[in-house]
Amino acid sequence: MDDIHNLKTRYRNTRDSGNIRNNFLRPCLKHFKSWKRCTFNFNSSALKSWAGSFVHIINDDVKIEILCDIGKVKDDRDLMLSLEHCQNQKEKEETIRRHKEKILLAAFGADSSLDNQDGFRNKYGWSLLHYMLATEKLVVKFAVNTISNDYTNIYHEKCGYFTFEDGTVIAHYGSFNESEAAHIGNNDSVMVFSSKRSIDDSRREEVINDVDDDFRGTDSVTVLELSKETLEVIKENAPSRPPKREDFPIDDETDGDIEPPDGTTVDEGEDNNLKLRPYQKDAIEAFERNDFHGILEHATGSGKTFTALNIMRKLYEKNQAFCVIGVPFIPLAEQWQGEIEKFLKGTGVKYRIIECWSDHDDYIQECKFELLELKRGKKPEESELIIFLVVNNSLEQKFYKLFDHNFNFDKCLFIGDECHRYATKNKLLILPEAKFRLGLSATPIVDINDPSEAEQGLLDYFGGICHTFTLDEAIPDYLCNYYYYPIETYLDKEEFSKWEELYKTASWSDNANEYDLDEKGGIFREMGGILSSAENKLKVLNKILPTSSEERKFSIIFTGAGKDKNGERDIDRVQKLLLEKGWTPTRITADESSRQLRADIIEGFKNGYSDGLLAIRVLDEGIDIPEIKNAYIVASSTNRRQFVQRRGRVLRKLEGTKKIAKIYDLVVIPPKRHSDAAQKIIENERKRVDEMSSKALNKADSKKFIEELLY
Repeated sequence: MDDIHNLKTRYRNTRDSGNIRNNFLRPCLKHFKSWKRCTFNFNSSALKSWAGSFVHIINDDVKIEILCDIGKVKDDRDLMLSLEHCQNQKEKEETIRRHKEKILLAAFGADSSLDNQDGFRNKYGWSLLHYMLATEKLVVKFAVNTISNDYTNIYHEKCGYFTFEDGTVIAHYGSFNESEAAHIGNNDSVMVFSSKRSIDDSRREEVINDVDDDFRGTDSVTVLELSKETLEVIKENAPSRPPKREDFPIDDETDGDIEPPDGTTVDEGEDNNLKLRPYQKDAIEAFERNDFHGILEHATGSGKTFTALNIMRKLYEKNQAFCVIGVPFIPLAEQWQGEIEKFLKGTGVKYRIIECWSDHDDYIQECKFELLELKRGKKPEESELIIFLVVNNSLEQKFYKLFDHNFNFDKCLFIGDECHRYATKNKLLILPEAKFRLGLSATPIVDINDPSEAEQGLLDYFGGICHTFTLDEAIPDYLCNYYYYPIETYLDKEEFSKWEELYKTASWSDNANEYDLDEKGGIFREMGGILSSAENKLKVLNKILPTSSEERKFSIIFTGAGKDKNGERDIDRVQKLLLEKGWTPTRITADESSRQLRADIIEGFKNGYSDGLLAIRVLDEGIDIPEIKNAYIVASSTNRRQFVQRRGRVLRKLEGTKKIAKIYDLVVIPPKRHSDAAQKIIENERKRVDEMSSKALNKADSKKFIEELLY
């Protein structure tokens, strides 16, 4: 029990110092008597972390209780309709519960038709799970968030407590779900409150009380138990005695999840699919010929990040360079972090990532320390690739001040992702004078024949565009084919009148840099708001939205940032419409408060738990979700960069499928044509339709659309 009595106060999953599974969960599970666990997600892969404790769990008087989110109603229009027409709360909860039981049976493998699902190849782990459920050594309950009547809300707690025979109690509170990825791979952490430390007493009791309250049910959490019918089905498939290892042959397909030695992990090595494509090799050579400067103007989805990481590794191995990576927002920084870890896994390169954004207020001190270490130099055997991952707001507010503190510009590679974001006078002034400079963007310059002053400054800083790879070159070998459907959406007279009045006030600029708006920026934003929030857009969207679950799957809906005449946000109006149509939408914006919540939203979408992903602008740039098959563009700016990137967002290939994407674009048509303002709207929409349809399989339809409606 010494390992229990001497637990630390906090554990994190890290590359170098272990993980939550080995350092916290396994020691507790080896000795525990009971464990009550609240979690958003419970996945059977969690059993891999329980390995090493199964003899104790099966033979001794112990119990594990899991309270997890009941899950949103997915992919089932009939169920959604029945929910809408349920007469009372009890009937609604019963319907959700019965649906969840089917999901549980599928996930646990009690339904024999799912024998070959990934994650259940190991027969021993399969039977253990059934046995623990049937004997109620493992009890799973479902939580329904009842803070409001909005059934899209979730139960998102991540806490619990262990009890032990000697009276020790260990409470925990953190960010990790109950799954293998959360235990060892995700950037998760857990705080530990032990009865062996008097300083922990108040916090431990708070966690215990919260867990017990949730298990009992409160005004904010309704608890539903697994029904007797479902338990009987599980019992029918469970063995009558505790399974033994010798009952099952060990074959080459084993998952290795039965009592591996403590501390072992599976090293998957390098991904053989991560090989440079010919155009990526050309890009790297062009960058080197350009004195290690330049912008890669590569189509969205063509692998700019992977190309950049190859350059980063090459410069580190040749010049011991460190790297500063600038990105527009936190979700993209988190994606970069995952890509770096994936890229360097199995390469033998030691590295350290310093997360430089608002979630990590102490990063400045960590940066100063690492810069000082870099200046001092290290022995070859102690060398590390240091990567400063900086969100642009942090670069502007704090990070640039480090350039005066031991910053060795001659050893620095600066990578500017979505580098067009730096095309403003102020941002260009705070970029590092790095010896090596790499810019990444699908559209670094709006009009290459007429760059603005700030855009020219961007080109000067990075050393020009050193390599291009267009959408035409990428389809179909590296990006998928697609259909493009422009759909006419008429402005009403009042909306057009307001837009026309503003148009006369402002000097129009089609390609004004949206990141460097001048004093007329407010007028342009107001004009854009009228078009994006047009009343008829919701009516048109209502007509074209599919109702079958198969057609709804893996759709993204781009909305505007404006409000309607009654002050209701566009994204809220669209979400309400989707719910009425039987969809299960979630939204992802830059406002999500935590990394885990953003990750849960995206992961839920990828797994099909949500059929529609609502976004305003955060998914315009960088975020990689190849599962997206359909895009509904409810609102679009006049800036070519935005709609080009949105198209690329949908055209990422999905491995193992013959994906063909569909893009539905609501095109604004003025109520009259014979005025300068009307012709300006038509001209802008015509440019977008022409660009968006350029490689579409049904390009001829768009040509006809332009001839008939955008003349």
